[in-house]
Amino acid sequence: MSKTPKYVKSAVDNYRNKFDIVQARLDKGTSARIEALGLQKSDFINSLVSSELNKLEKGEKLKKKPKEPTPKEVNGKPVYRFWEEDEYIKRGGQWWHEIVFFHDDMELNDLFIKFLDKEADENEGFKNGCRLCYDLIDLARTGSKYGDDELFKMTEEEIDRIPESDLCFDQSAELKDVLKDFVYNGNREKLDEFVGFSSLAEMTKDNR
Repeated sequence: MSKTPKYVKSAVDNYRNKFDIVQARLDKGTSARIEALGLQKSDFINSLVSSELNKLEKGEKLKKKPKEPTPKEVNGKPVYRFWEEDEYIKRGGQWWHEIVFFHDDMELNDLFIKFLDKEADENEGFKNGCRLCYDLIDLARTGSKYGDDELFKMTEEEIDRIPESDLCFDQSAELKDVLKDFVYNGNREKLDEFVGFSSLAEMTKDNR
């Protein structure tokens, strides 16, 4: 059996050194859920991890006041926890009506439920859950004048010179406006652009 040439080994090692290799245990069925959306697992996981890290790093930089602990229920309804989503779904029907998704902003919560109502038929009544929709809406509550790609290219000194108000600002009002426009007027284009559904659709299309 012939040996692998040194230059091939070297090329493989150089390629691997460009990445952090991490093994993680995910809830059973997670891979299937990702694949059902037509997404590449590595791309999808990497995108979410990078996005969450950016949020956490910005939060440290801004010394934001920590959120109040999330209550287990509000007005007798459980507060949404993605790891319990299978239990919600077992109730059948429009199960999302029996959940509080945004306990700290009930107006947004009501709009999100109306959004799910409009999307239910195309998503088989969310039999596979609605966590992806929830995550994207939740992320859209906070905005930045700089995209992830721009921030990754900057040095720490360059980021330190950016005004805090440019790095992280509340855009809940704008989010509610585009949700209302979709729920009451059927304007999907603005919502897709604002929340990132259009980017997700492009990612899905490219990976098929």
